[in-house]
Amino acid sequence: MKNQDIKEAEFILENEQKINKTFSWLMLPGVVIGIALIVFRALNILPHISYGITAIYAGLQLGFWLLARAFIKYNPKKRSIKYFYLIAIHISLFMTSISPGVAMFLGFITVPLISCLYFNRRFSLIMTTIGYLTMIASLLIRGCVIPSRSVVAIHENVLAYCVGCSFEYIICSIFVLILTGLIRKSLDAQFQQTQKVQKIQERLILSIADLVESKDALTGQHVQRTAKYVECICAKMIEKGYYPEELNERVAQVMVKAAPLHDMGKMKIPETILEKPGKLTEDEFKIVKMHPLWGEQIIEKAFVGIENDEFTQCALMMALTHHEKWDGTGYPLRLAEKEIPLCGRIMAAADVLDALLTVRPYKNAFTIDEAMNVFADNSGKQFDPLVAEAVLEIETEIAYLQIEAINDSTIYEAKREDSGLYKKTESDS
Repeated sequence: MKNQDIKEAEFILENEQKINKTFSWLMLPGVVIGIALIVFRALNILPHISYGITAIYAGLQLGFWLLARAFIKYNPKKRSIKYFYLIAIHISLFMTSISPGVAMFLGFITVPLISCLYFNRRFSLIMTTIGYLTMIASLLIRGCVIPSRSVVAIHENVLAYCVGCSFEYIICSIFVLILTGLIRKSLDAQFQQTQKVQKIQERLILSIADLVESKDALTGQHVQRTAKYVECICAKMIEKGYYPEELNERVAQVMVKAAPLHDMGKMKIPETILEKPGKLTEDEFKIVKMHPLWGEQIIEKAFVGIENDEFTQCALMMALTHHEKWDGTGYPLRLAEKEIPLCGRIMAAADVLDALLTVRPYKNAFTIDEAMNVFADNSGKQFDPLVAEAVLEIETEIAYLQIEAINDSTIYEAKREDSGLYKKTESDS
């Protein structure tokens, strides 16, 4: 399946989930109505209502509602849930319609009308057919099985009632199918517009990342690789079930999208410091330590009101906290343990991982084994233990990504030599 088709399917599923949650609560009044009908029968307000049928109706409503809530909680992505809800409503209408004291046969068109909200003409057609067959069944039962107790004299001319209701139902059904098609077209247009906006936003993010790259070739390559490391770390943590209340696939996607912005603050650091081959002076390091705060400021000005709040907050926190350490010795805020947002803890690991595996003005690249040893030794010190464990378990993925890092480092090394900022020494040879 193409990426565009996957996105569209996810978009439709997201809308279905919202409708399912609404229906799961709308079914609850059915239980109340069932109990109310029993009370009305007891008070002789609706004397023709059957106690038995009403009790079955109320029991089915309660059972369907409990099952619906269970589905929503434990399997919200199940596409067949919508069938469950609307068939439950069909059964409720059927139970009501065969009750002698009530006549609501055209109420069966309610379900096809509701099915329009799922934007699927085939689904609407299925629900329309089920509704029609259920309506005819209820008419036959009212006319042939319990005619003597019926308020409406259906038994006098069952065929006429069936033909009349069928005609009205078919007219309504045609309207339903037309309405479903129009709603689906509207949804497709909305999806296309959403995709256009997202592409504009993504290009904006990449354009800003390009600005960072133009400032420092090393940083530009670095932000792209760290996004890939963030993706791998998140995938492993989700697989292991770490921080399930904070981390899921949707949150991971936001983190990956926000990761390239974590070093935005370096735009304000002079190139002479960024490219300095030797050890930084105390004053120079103070300037470097300001880049998380600068990054937060830049992202806030650039993205608030343009991107959604979740993305902006994630990008802000990644930029601000990716140099914080689990033991509280990091900068700029000296946060410790879970005071550091999860996105910042994951970004910190990805940031260090790439720093270890690539050439920097002040160091050669580590091997993967050496990098893994750093994470093992600093688990619970510099890194969140669970994040460090996830890094140690994605060594194979890191090996593939390091091939790209080595190629990037070779290109960067050439740029450094051409610029005259770095001269090879015997120790580097």
